[in-house]
Amino acid sequence: MPDTTLNIAGSGMNVAEAQYEALVNNLVNAKSVGYKTVGAAVKTFPEFLAEIENAQNLGTDYPGPAKGPMSPKITSAYSDFSQGTSIITNRHLDFAIEGEGFFNVQTKNGEVFTRDGRFTINGEGVLVTSVGGYPVLGEKGPIIIPPDAKFEVMPTGQILAEGNEIDRIKITAFEKEDLGKLENAGGNFFRVPVDKDLTLKKEPVYQLRQGVLEISNVKVVDEMLKMIAIQKMHEANVNVAKARDNMLQRSIEMGVALK
Repeated sequence: MPDTTLNIAGSGMNVAEAQYEALVNNLVNAKSVGYKTVGAAVKTFPEFLAEIENAQNLGTDYPGPAKGPMSPKITSAYSDFSQGTSIITNRHLDFAIEGEGFFNVQTKNGEVFTRDGRFTINGEGVLVTSVGGYPVLGEKGPIIIPPDAKFEVMPTGQILAEGNEIDRIKITAFEKEDLGKLENAGGNFFRVPVDKDLTLKKEPVYQLRQGVLEISNVKVVDEMLKMIAIQKMHEANVNVAKARDNMLQRSIEMGVALK
């Protein structure tokens, strides 16, 4: 029969390890362009109690204590989409979104979204991402820059080549309640989950800045403090598991001695 104390301690260690991995990932990408802080959402004991109370109020059964201990567990991963710090590069093909929204990028697996505005122009004159070489989308589709044309991008996204508008960089923003439902598509790209229909903002508030990049929104000091707390939590669960294991071992030894 599974031991409840060991199960709870084991769950606590698994939670700590998942959170630790997320923190390490954040610290590694603290200087990455367009990176968004990630974390692991945990269901805690008070949340279990709230679910039980809600089930009781609704007159339904809660499959908690009857089917196992109410251990902490990871419920989902999440990204913090708050604005990152801007740095000036003066590079003509670097762009930052100040405000809401994402650049739209076309990949072989469909449309994805990113805040990483490091672009370049490929041999066919298409504006593409520096990572992966994916076409950046405008209102007319992939953005094509005329050969040898001097162009600039307005704060509203219009692309002017020799004074003529050729397209407008497409910026997509999601309603606040749906923003957190985006899933990571690898690197600094995000996508809409296949089984979800997210609500778009009709008039997102933003400005495009040319010659500027948005780096990560990771707060290094905060992440380091979280890491210390998680290490202590992990150590506490290890100590509980060791103490319980020693207690069980002594019980076994006493049982053998009495025979």
